[in-house]
Amino acid sequence: MNQVNKDSADRDARLAAYQRQIEQFEAKLNKAQKDVESGRAQIASLNHTIFDLGARIKNLSESVASTTATVASMAASPSWRLTSPLRKIKRLISLSIGRSQAKPFAPKNPEASSSAAQPVPAVIDGKLEHFDEEFYLSLYPEVRSFSGGTPYDHFLAFGKSEGRLGSLPSITHLKRLAQLDTQRQTVLVVSHEASATGAPVLGLNLIRELKKKYNVVSLILTGGSIVEDFELAADVAIGPVCGHGVLVFKHQVRAMLSAGMFKFAIVNSAASRVILPELAIHFIPAVALIHEFAASMRPRSAIKDTIFWASEAIFSADMFGKTLFHFSRNFQAGCPT
Repeated sequence: MNQVNKDSADRDARLAAYQRQIEQFEAKLNKAQKDVESGRAQIASLNHTIFDLGARIKNLSESVASTTATVASMAASPSWRLTSPLRKIKRLISLSIGRSQAKPFAPKNPEASSSAAQPVPAVIDGKLEHFDEEFYLSLYPEVRSFSGGTPYDHFLAFGKSEGRLGSLPSITHLKRLAQLDTQRQTVLVVSHEASATGAPVLGLNLIRELKKKYNVVSLILTGGSIVEDFELAADVAIGPVCGHGVLVFKHQVRAMLSAGMFKFAIVNSAASRVILPELAIHFIPAVALIHEFAASMRPRSAIKDTIFWASEAIFSADMFGKTLFHFSRNFQAGCPT
């Protein structure tokens, strides 16, 4: 009898343990069901948010498309094209104002200041050499902080031996501009080099054709094997002018443009684009001839800059224009304003 009671007690204990496990499992199941319901609510909320965002994206896309169409319409309008030079000049004037606000040079000796303000002849190795203080400071602005005297003193002590320029390098044949036929208008043809290759040879042929109607001035940026051919073909052949940096080049170009009245300019090759802003400053219409693939030019914006600064841009072959837009799909949106 005792054994039966003991077995019954063990069975009741096991049943009680199983009951507790069942209760624990039910509690976990209830918690899991609540978590599932909460997850479903969160998913429903996220789906609603995604729907709202999708609607907003659609509205914004339509707004962007409308704005893009408006901008494209403005860019294609005659008024926008006519005012293009004014926007370019405004930008250049802003840059010029920024440069003009630089701290003026104050030499230690006030008396030396008045004499050094004008171009003076510098005696170098027993030879007279022209010195232009304003040009020297614009080219080497760090000289403004020179404490050993005037810019002229700096040039004598350091500049000449370092290969610095004391004045604007002379431009070959510049004086011949005054001898051109006054009964004819004058045009400028710019070539990035004078090598016996495609673009320079094209420039040479353009000069020969234009001479039938105009005085033709050729400007060669860098040298090459057919410099003499340019000199024979053009009424006045100037250059090569590059070799001393962009700032010196700009000074030389301004001197040339101030010395001649040009009806228009042909800038042959995007490699000659450095002159385009200077032509815009002097209100000289410029036609840019582009013979390059956009992907081959550096910087990557070279072709875009050429088109921006030129009055008109002509691709010598359709493939150059097509590859430009393939290379830069955001070309129109990325143009300067």
